[in-house]
Amino acid sequence: MNHNIRIVPFFDQGRQLWRNWTHIKNYTYYIKYGDVPSNVQGRVNGFERNWNQDYCFALGAFDNMKMIGFANGAFLDGPGSFHFNLDEHISDIVVLPKYQGLHIGTDLLNRMVDILSFSQSYINLGATDGSAAFYTHNGFTDVSSYYARLLFRKDTQPPINKVIPMFYGKDNKPKKSFARPHFVYVDDTATIAGEIYQPNTPLIFGRENNKISTELNREMNNFLEIQNNKIISFQSPQNIYHQR
Repeated sequence: MNHNIRIVPFFDQGRQLWRNWTHIKNYTYYIKYGDVPSNVQGRVNGFERNWNQDYCFALGAFDNMKMIGFANGAFLDGPGSFHFNLDEHISDIVVLPKYQGLHIGTDLLNRMVDILSFSQSYINLGATDGSAAFYTHNGFTDVSSYYARLLFRKDTQPPINKVIPMFYGKDNKPKKSFARPHFVYVDDTATIAGEIYQPNTPLIFGRENNKISTELNREMNNFLEIQNNKIISFQSPQNIYHQR
C-alpha cells in the first residue's frame, strides 16, 4: 500500500461524499477525454440515491483530509439497480490524474477484492479499453465473449491476516450501519479473530493478541480521523463544465 495515502471505508455516506465523487470522476474524464458528462447535479443525486442502499459499499483514498480517489461496489445478494449493468461487483475505481502511477488504484482494487471475497466466490467488473491491462495485471480474466461489452472476472479466496470493514448485519446479509463502524480481523484460517466497534476497545476471540488489537485500532482510528474532520471538498476548475 502507498503509505502516504489512507484508504478508508464509508459507513456514513453523506451528500458531500457524492459531490466529491462526481467532481473527481468528471475532472478525471475531462483530463483524459477533453469532455465531461452533462447534468453534474443529476449525477450527484443519482449517486446519493443508489449508493445509500444496504447492498452497496464504498471506499475513499485520502491525502490528509483531501479525497483524491474512490471505489464503489455492491454485494450481489441485494436487489438489482439500474445503476448496475449485469452483475458488476465493482462499479468505479477513479484516482485524480496527479496521483495516478502511485499504485493508489491498485490499493483501492485490492481492498475492494478483500471486502467482496469475504462473501463472494467471484468478482465481476466492467472496464474500458484503456483500463483492461490494469485489471488483467491484477488477476482478472477477460470474459467479454459471454457479454456484449468488456467484462472481467476474478475467482476469489477469503482474505487472511487482514483487517476488513464489515458491511454485514447479524444475519450475514449486507447491511451498512451508518452510526456504528465495524472492522474485523480475519486470521490465517479465514476466521474472524477479532472485531472493533469503538476506538481503542477491540474484542479478541480466544487468546489476547497484541498484533490483532493494534491493527484493529489503527483501522478504526484512521476511519474516525477522516470522519470526524471536515473532508476537503474537491473543486474542479469551473470552466470544464462549459466546454461542451
